[in-house]
Amino acid sequence: IGGDTVKHPFRHFLINTVIGIAIATFSLSALYVYAPKAMMNGLLQGMYSPKTATTMGQYEAMKPYLTGEAIQTFMPDRDTPISANGFQESTINDLRIFVTPQGDDYLLMARYELGNNKSNTNKKTTMVFQGTVRKVSNDYKLAAFDSNRALSGVTP
Repeated sequence: IGGDTVKHPFRHFLINTVIGIAIATFSLSALYVYAPKAMMNGLLQGMYSPKTATTMGQYEAMKPYLTGEAIQTFMPDRDTPISANGFQESTINDLRIFVTPQGDDYLLMARYELGNNKSNTNKKTTMVFQGTVRKVSNDYKLAAFDSNRALSGVTP
């Protein structure tokens, strides 16, 4: 009676260990993507919806999410209005982050829907952002910028 658990204690230990490792891995994976996603969301909000509609206002809104060469990449030469036609805030929807380790950094690819409410057209464009993310203290920051492009012919 109840001898089955006593007969194979190692099998139960092994099964419980594998389950524990799987749970820990999935939990870390969620954290692994969540932190860069929060950073990327802040960066995109600064890029597309800065509080001041100038290139310097846009840079200042993005700066907390930048480090290394990305700071120089996004730093404007001079402060100019973002759009001659009048500034329209854009919306960021359906942000999906993909990260993979590369040495001490992480390669990041983000896919998102950029909404433009100008003239009430509600036009959405599927965008892909690529860069390198680095952990600085307890924060993730964009260390290098590769591209931010619209995907043509793709509908959400």
